[in-house]
Amino acid sequence: IGSNLIAAGGIGIIAAVLGIFVFITRETYPLFLNPTVESEGHRSLGGPVLGGGHDPFREIIYAVYAQGLLFARVSQEAPTERVPLDVTPAARVVSVDPAPRDDRVAMGLDDGRVATTTIEYGLTYADDSRTITPSLRQGSTYQLFEADAVTDVTWRLAERREAIAAISAGGRVAVLLMERERGLLRAGHLRSVRFDLTDRIGEPVRSLALDAGVRHLVVGAASGRLHVFGLQGGLDDPTHDQVIDGAAAGGVASLAFLLGDRSLVVGGADGDVGVWFEVDRDGERGFRLIRAMRRHESAVTAIVPSQRDRQFL
Repeated sequence: IGSNLIAAGGIGIIAAVLGIFVFITRETYPLFLNPTVESEGHRSLGGPVLGGGHDPFREIIYAVYAQGLLFARVSQEAPTERVPLDVTPAARVVSVDPAPRDDRVAMGLDDGRVATTTIEYGLTYADDSRTITPSLRQGSTYQLFEADAVTDVTWRLAERREAIAAISAGGRVAVLLMERERGLLRAGHLRSVRFDLTDRIGEPVRSLALDAGVRHLVVGAASGRLHVFGLQGGLDDPTHDQVIDGAAAGGVASLAFLLGDRSLVVGGADGDVGVWFEVDRDGERGFRLIRAMRRHESAVTAIVPSQRDRQFL
């Protein structure tokens, strides 16, 4: 009997190990396959979409269009609600931050202003069901350019600091730095300074990106160069820290920082994608190319980073 029990125990252990092996194989096997994208449906939103996103539960999608923003439920065909952008004087939205953080969306207007907004999701529970009610809370509007449409914009907040960077239709580049003073009982006064970086860059530009810590502004040029500006000096003039030649042979078409702000993804007009990392080399700190990815068939015009890890789309 004892020997039979020992044999049965050994067989059980072997079976358990084999079961674990089969489970791990089933879970990891898809990682070795080529990725695929499957459509779950489409929504007719009644016009060109400049940008969009979804709530944390993936039940509500939002889309930014020329007049403002609209919400739609994934389970419904028609838009749920249209929310016009309430700015004075009236203006059309012509661009939107391609990679917003924490549901804060910056919209570039056709008169040179940038409107800041926050998308909020109200949750109610009844009879074991969840209802999500989206809403748009409009913030401040800032004049980045005089009568020149904002064709690219990005907005980041970090504790008491925030920054808005933008490119105009005429090719100018400006950054607005803001810092809130410390108050004893409530938030202090918000101070702001605008800097025009066009002459310092000195060449046509296509894209820009701010890191979440408001420490770096990276501007991508049509020549393929990257211009890196340091923003660590509070409201001081940004420092032109680095100029990188050949970041994208066909010109820089898109930029995005990944989670952690140490990795910068550069999308090229010729389809190249490179991941750059901030490193120390010979006593100097700067961005270096870490990984070059397989070329796409067309220009990489948008990069969407994950909010959970360092993956991106």
